[in-house]
Amino acid sequence: MRGEWLTPLGSSATHEYYRSIQEKVIVWWREHQRQDLPWRQTLPRGSGDVSGEFAGEDHRTSATTPRYDPYRVWVSEVMSQQTRMETVIPYYIAWMKKFPSIRTLAASTEDEVKSVWAGMGYYRRAMNLRKGAQYLLEWSKERGETATPCMPSSQEELLKVPGIGPYTSAAIASMCFGESVCSVDGNVIRVLSRLRGERDFDPKVSANIKEATRWGQELMGNSPTTSAVICRDPSALNQGLMELGASVCRPGGVPLCISCPLEQFCCASALVRCGEIEAIEGIIPVRAAKMAKRSVREICVVHEMSADRACDARRFVIVRRPADGLLGGMLEFPTVSASAADDEEVAVHLVKHPLSVLTWKAKARPTGVRLCGTVRHIFSHISMDVEVVHVQWPAGTDGAALLKRVAEVVDDHCTGDYCKLCPTAARIFLMSEADLRQSAPSRLMLKVLQRISPMEVKRVRGSRAGTLAIQEGSDILSPQKKVSRRELGHL
Repeated sequence: MRGEWLTPLGSSATHEYYRSIQEKVIVWWREHQRQDLPWRQTLPRGSGDVSGEFAGEDHRTSATTPRYDPYRVWVSEVMSQQTRMETVIPYYIAWMKKFPSIRTLAASTEDEVKSVWAGMGYYRRAMNLRKGAQYLLEWSKERGETATPCMPSSQEELLKVPGIGPYTSAAIASMCFGESVCSVDGNVIRVLSRLRGERDFDPKVSANIKEATRWGQELMGNSPTTSAVICRDPSALNQGLMELGASVCRPGGVPLCISCPLEQFCCASALVRCGEIEAIEGIIPVRAAKMAKRSVREICVVHEMSADRACDARRFVIVRRPADGLLGGMLEFPTVSASAADDEEVAVHLVKHPLSVLTWKAKARPTGVRLCGTVRHIFSHISMDVEVVHVQWPAGTDGAALLKRVAEVVDDHCTGDYCKLCPTAARIFLMSEADLRQSAPSRLMLKVLQRISPMEVKRVRGSRAGTLAIQEGSDILSPQKKVSRRELGHL
């Protein structure tokens, strides 16, 4: 644990010192807050929550403190994680139109939730919102509040809701119920560490995040180790600290100290003025080493069941990813994972072998197989290269029989270190292109669909794309036949 909070002059922080910081942030926030964010619509005193009644009286806030809808704050905070604010706004509006209350969200299906969330990524956030709503529905019933589901008014109870962690619970408890708890995110950690002049402080270390939370509680006046009185407006203090960290004490570039209402209280600024450090940025807090993205290679096989190019006539073999893990529960084309260290012949064989099992001794055979190039998709921690293979089947192919073959491949040939097609055959089905585009597909899936279009294949054919004609009796698809990527590209 780091030492006590000191002023820029080296003296211990006093009751008046904490209060001055609180007031400076609250006044600044009220003057500079954004008014165009839809979740910041306040509720009149004595009114109920449009999404559900408040659990308990709002006795901890003053009569002049704005009161926010806890359901709206919850949704906005979850959406804002890993997503830019300007991107969040239209998604938030669409979400509230579809799921205006806890009850409507709890009654929704996974596909309905994914449909509204599609394109924003990190789909587990959406699933956790739905799980949380279902928990709150049961929680309210246990309390005898069956008419309108409500949300707990304390951070302690909010932490029991699936998907709600320390930051979100503190934001809801302070903004909606006036609880004196500090919601600490990266922006707030940066402000607090600079106020205290904490050198050698890595904001990514778990123990340091806990320490910063303790500092926030000290400033809020809700800590046994502080002389500060409890803040009169926890909501404004939390939102003000977050906004200061985002717009003034910025995550990138030189902090705008001249515009900061806390410059006179900032130990980091004082260290620059006296020459102990050359600059604030990158030093307080220390710039954490950027984690290298893990490289992943996958080979995706797109089975198209019709030669007809009309959108409603094209059908594809689709699988649903396992519920846990990357893109959990999302639809995808059958995909084989291959280590980046795999030999090229081995990687190609991972596709050719399952494809050969599908066609071995089958009545129908593909009219063609095309290597359509590579799609790159970037996740927060993964750089994924997906090599796309397009398999076209003639019109009239027995879809049920093909699915049965795919299921056999999944069960018999796609397990172990190399492959991960689909956990069970029950998750394999046919879907038209029109239905696929309306099923909230991931951006990665849309990229793959775009890559198999004739114009796109023609564009990349000069590099890594090619066409492989399947002749009756050909052994190209024999289980024992390994075809190198170079051979594929020139067929």
